[in-house]
Amino acid sequence: MIRSLQWIFRALFFLIVLGFALANADIVQVQFIGFETVWRAPLVVFLAGFFAAGMIVGLLALTPKLFSQRREISKLHKAMGKLAGTEGGADSAGSASQKERSAARDADQRAAMTDRPHGV
Repeated sequence: MIRSLQWIFRALFFLIVLGFALANADIVQVQFIGFETVWRAPLVVFLAGFFAAGMIVGLLALTPKLFSQRREISKLHKAMGKLAGTEGGADSAGSASQKERSAARDADQRAAMTDRPHGV
């Protein structure tokens, strides 16, 4: 049901973009300040090009933040590993292993989330 709605939405979006491209097929001239070169192309080509350029600039602006977050996540994973290693050494012989505890925790989480739809 949801997949069919997604495909309907995608098809509708494609038709809207196609209609926009067909409606803006007129040839336009673009000249940048300081350059004598004049470019001629359909308006939709320029719009798509500048939209793509804006996406690239936005992604490049986010790159430093992405790498700093990945470094922080890596540090936290290492700290959790060290913490789990020290807990494992302090456990008595009769206690449950790490795998058994995580399996029990996962089963408890699945049981608590039965009223939610799949994937939420």
